[in-house]
Parts: sequence; structure tokens; C-alpha cells
Amino acid sequence: DKVRVDEVQKQRARICGLSSEPLVDPIVACELGDLYNKDVILSILLDKTSGPNVKHIRSMKDVKQVISMYPSSSSSSIVYVCPVTQMEFTGLTPFVLIWTSGSILSEKAIREIGIEGLQSEYGPFTESDIIPLIPLSDAVPPQMEKMNLRREQVKVRKSEKKEKKEKKEKDVRKRPRQHEEEEGDMRKKKGSIM
Repeated sequence: DKVRVDEVQKQRARICGLSSEPLVDPIVACELGDLYNKDVILSILLDKTSGPNVKHIRSMKDVKQVISMYPSSSSSSIVYVCPVTQMEFTGLTPFVLIWTSGSILSEKAIREIGIEGLQSEYGPFTESDIIPLIPLSDAVPPQMEKMNLRREQVKVRKSEKKEKKEKKEKDVRKRPRQHEEEEGDMRKKKGSIM
């Protein structure tokens, strides 16, 4: 059974999660850690024909373009390597996506160098921005919870930002009237003095 799981993971690291075609640049990853050819995701979103496996992808904001997958020359087929550890992304070694930047690194790079040590080149990011790539089926429910939490936090930030902007606009609209009222009061005072 482990051999079968390993074969599936190797395949998931090389093919689009929807079309089953080989991954080719540009590649995108979703918040659940699955990899897709960007053109396939665009087609599905334009046609509005998402299957049950991609209901969580509602727009291009729900995927991140992968930017740090470097081809390795050690193989005749395209194999990607972690730019930090030089480990190959085969599907058997744990890799992660840094959601804020789209960078892909091995989990070993995160463990050995730490989040703080990677900030200058791959940041800014926090622990919650780290998405395990091609997770096994038992890891999907926690990823789904993490995705929903992240989306809720984005909604809250947008709402707070909107409220702040509206308050600022309201204050700006008040200021000219206050200024006019102050000038009117000054004119009245000058008029009563004369």
C-alpha cells in the first residue's frame, strides 16, 4: 500500500491536478496544496465548469502562481529543486508553498533555517502562510480548516479597511463645513465689532 501511495505522490508532483497533463509553466497552487497548470484553472473559471475537486477555487485569488521551482539538470525529465536545500521535488519529500510570495521550498529548509532566516528572500510570511504541497488525504481536512480561517481573516481585514476608509471620507466631508462655519462665525464677530 505504501508503494501505491508513493507512486500517486510522485505523479501528483508532475501532473496537473485537473487535466492530468504534465505540469508546465506557469504553474499555480491552491490553498489545499494541489498543483495545476494555470491555463487549465483559467479555462475552468471562464467556463464556470468546476468539478467537485476545485469548488474551493472561485477566482484566481484562490490560487498562487508558483515562482521558485527551478528545473534540475540531474534528470532527463523536468524535476524541480528547492532553491535553499537543492532537494528535488519528487512528491516523496515534503515541500511547502509560501502563500504570500508563491515560493516553493522544502520543509527541511523551513526547519533548518527557520521562518525568520527566510524572510529576506522569501518573505514576508508567517506560519499560517505555509501551505504543505500535495498533502496526503488525511492532511486535507486540517488544510481546509486553515484555508477557511485564512479567508475569514481576509474578509475581516477588508471590512476593517473599508470601515476605516469610510470614516476617513466622512471626516473629510465634515471638515469643509466646519471650516465654513468657523469663517461664518468670524465674519459675524467682525460685523458686530464694526
